[in-house]
Amino acid sequence: MANLRLGLVELTNRNPWRIRLLAVLVNTAPAAFWMLLCVFSYPDVLKNIRGEIGSILTTKIDKKGVKVYSLDITNVETSCPLLTSTFQEVYAIVQRYFHSSSHARHSA
Repeated sequence: MANLRLGLVELTNRNPWRIRLLAVLVNTAPAAFWMLLCVFSYPDVLKNIRGEIGSILTTKIDKKGVKVYSLDITNVETSCPLLTSTFQEVYAIVQRYFHSSSHARHSA
C-alpha cells in the first residue's frame, strides 16, 4: 500500500521485477554507450578487449553454411578482466555523474 501512496500504479506494485528491470536498463544503457565510446577511443585497449572476447567465442557452421559465433556470458567475468573492469569503472563514473547532476538540479 505504501507504494500506491507514493504514486506507483497497482500493476508495478504487483510486479516489482518490472521496476528492477527498468532500473537496470536505465543505468546500464548510458554506461554501455560511454564504455564503447571510451574503448574505441583507445586502440590498444580495444585490441586487448577484442582478444579477451575472442578467447571465449565459439564458432560453428549452421545448416545453411553460415558461420555462427556464440558467447557464453557466464565466462565473461572470469575470462575478460579488462572488459569487466572497464565496464565497472565507466559504470561508476556514469553513476556519479548522473547522481551529482540530479542532486544539483533538485537542490537549485
